[in-house]
Amino acid sequence: MPKNNKNNKNDKIKIILITMIKNESKIIERALESVEDFVDGILVCDTGSTDNTVNIVKKYFKNIKKPTRICQHEWQNFGHNRSLSFNEAVKFCKDLKWNLEKTYGLLLDADQKLIVSDSFEKKSLNASGYNVMIKNESYIYYVPKLINLSKNWKCIGSTHEYWDDVDDGVSSDSGSSSDGGSSSDGPCDLGDELYVEDVGDGGCKSDKFERDIKLLMSDLKKEIFERTKLELTEEKDIFNNLHKNNSRTLYYLGQSYFDIKKWEDAIKWLSKRLVYQNNEDEEYQARLKIGISLSELDKPEEEVRQSFLKSFDMYPYMLEPIYYLMQYYMDKNKYNEAFEVGIQGLDIEMNETIPFITEPQIYNYEFKDDLLTICTKTKNFGIGLFIGKQLLKDKLYDLDEKARIKDNYYYCKNKLVEKDLSIKSFEEKEYIPKNVYIGIMKYDQSENLGDSYQSAAAMYIWWNWFGKPYDSFSSFIDIALQTNSICNTGIIWLNRDGMSEAELPNDYKKVITICNGWWMHPIMKDDSDDESIENDKFDFPLPDFVIPIYVSMHISEKRLLTKEAINHLKNNSPIGCRDLTTMNELKNIGIDAYFSGCLTSCLDLNDSNLGFKINTDYKNKKILVDVPLKKIKEKYLLDNNTEEITQIISDYQDIPRYIKRAVQRQYDLLHAKEVLTIRLHVWFPLIFSNCNVKLLNPNKNYDEFTNNDNDFNYPGMNRFAGILDEGMKPIEDRIKFRNNLINVTKELIDKKIKESKEILLNDISDNEDNESNSENSDNTIDSMD
Repeated sequence: MPKNNKNNKNDKIKIILITMIKNESKIIERALESVEDFVDGILVCDTGSTDNTVNIVKKYFKNIKKPTRICQHEWQNFGHNRSLSFNEAVKFCKDLKWNLEKTYGLLLDADQKLIVSDSFEKKSLNASGYNVMIKNESYIYYVPKLINLSKNWKCIGSTHEYWDDVDDGVSSDSGSSSDGGSSSDGPCDLGDELYVEDVGDGGCKSDKFERDIKLLMSDLKKEIFERTKLELTEEKDIFNNLHKNNSRTLYYLGQSYFDIKKWEDAIKWLSKRLVYQNNEDEEYQARLKIGISLSELDKPEEEVRQSFLKSFDMYPYMLEPIYYLMQYYMDKNKYNEAFEVGIQGLDIEMNETIPFITEPQIYNYEFKDDLLTICTKTKNFGIGLFIGKQLLKDKLYDLDEKARIKDNYYYCKNKLVEKDLSIKSFEEKEYIPKNVYIGIMKYDQSENLGDSYQSAAAMYIWWNWFGKPYDSFSSFIDIALQTNSICNTGIIWLNRDGMSEAELPNDYKKVITICNGWWMHPIMKDDSDDESIENDKFDFPLPDFVIPIYVSMHISEKRLLTKEAINHLKNNSPIGCRDLTTMNELKNIGIDAYFSGCLTSCLDLNDSNLGFKINTDYKNKKILVDVPLKKIKEKYLLDNNTEEITQIISDYQDIPRYIKRAVQRQYDLLHAKEVLTIRLHVWFPLIFSNCNVKLLNPNKNYDEFTNNDNDFNYPGMNRFAGILDEGMKPIEDRIKFRNNLINVTKELIDKKIKESKEILLNDISDNEDNESNSENSDNTIDSMD
């Protein structure tokens, strides 16, 4: 009677070690010991050892109770010999009568060690092959290390080889998807439950790169001959007869020259590799290595910069391009340029699932260590303090680096004290309760930079409230964007037209938010003629987790002032109103309201600690911002010193990051000779910063355009009542108005923080009462029993 399949030993997953050796007497036992408890059998293929490696292996085999075999092959090249070792493993397992469909070969070199966690289960293996993480202190990458023996695998390439399943057309060189996962037709990526530690102390390493160059050049000659029947010997002839089929060989040829620091040759072959765009991982690495080679050769700055930035554009989650470009500027003592580059990498963390080499130490501490040094040179002491604190907390640096890192950290801290800047964000005292976050508005439905500028103004108020930390407002924004926190308080980016759908952290309780702009309008309007709001979708009143500070409120549709909305506004008064019309409407229904004007007036573009640099493209020019009026454009554009720009951004993708872009735009316009616009959020912040800016009435024909004050501005319209008048007052009055609004909003922040603390205390008290009632209830049940 046949055995039940459940008990059939051939249905169990088996793994056989397949290793290829030559003169590895010093290390072979270490490799075998690392796999002995994990594998079901061992195959060792020797390729011509002249020491006692083979005897050591034979002696080791005598002491283990698993199937073992040792064979010897004459060395030809890696692809050929690895294919032979795989075929030997298949033959060995057939002799053992193992089910090949349930058997995997573990490909391990003698200078590697297998690390397996207790949670790994062989029975989970079901793919044709698996990419396994290879790691040490210098790099991390993924290569095929587990391949199913039922497949017709062949190793391709004389060096830097890869595996092909000849029958199914599956290749380990198929490339990887952009998110770091394996492509659909290549081996699957295995998690970190099983990985290989690459010790790198093998017996044949001394002239590895020179040997690789010869082998790779031989591969190119062979491929060209098979394709063209040309027997080429001169390098220039080989170079001129290359084909897309050579792309992988070209990459590793360039890398081998890079590894022996032959920079010109590395650039030559890697640049040729970039002609054939068929593997993004290799293209990224090629651009990165070209950038490093160019910098070593001290090539023109823009050439170096572009190579690094192009690799970063390909994979913006990789830190190496930023790190090496930052290093390039440091070596040239261009610390301001180094800072501008480095700040882009502050939020990048190492991702061990990326299937190609990364450099862990750069992510662990070297990048932050260098950026901290740069901060001491560029007087960005606030960011330096932030980075130094992280480094000292994580303790991932080499011990001999600790004293220097501490010195830089305290240098930044002492400089902040000297400058009398607030560093309360780094002190023990908590100004905002731990479970209370700061909400910053974003505008997922908008491509207008003016909307993001409102959020920038809100952040400017927070910066003032915290005491202007981080050296500059620009740095304050950088920290917020890179870390989703400011001054030890978490940030939640809230979509104005969908706050109830926000993704909230687990530990949140309340979110204090400066709420501004065009509120009280449906975010999804019913197309019918019905005046009711039953079919309209809107997100007001705000969800309970938001503690709002209403500034620059504008009501566009009175019908949305429901009883619920009115009660909400009363409970969260006073309400700062953008225009007098809104203020009067709210007062008429018993809501405490005041005239705040536009929130954008709060951001002082003349603040000496703003930290933005002037874009010389706008300086001393006349700028037309979204001016649709033909007669004005005709008159102004006759002047070659006039430029047209728009506030609508077509590449609007990462919404919060446009906050900084919006401020930079306004700062650039501030230094223009003259600005004309129909955009309120362009005109208002500029007029409050004493810029020569004029607001055009888009409803006016301007047939008799005379370029005098009668042609500009249009006070009196109800929706702008008061706001335009405020902008027409003397600059002294405008500044006084702005400072008053900032101070009022800061006082409201204090008030809301106090309220949040009371709410949290009440929640704690309610929880304690509930727990007490629960205990009493339990006691009653016990006594009844």
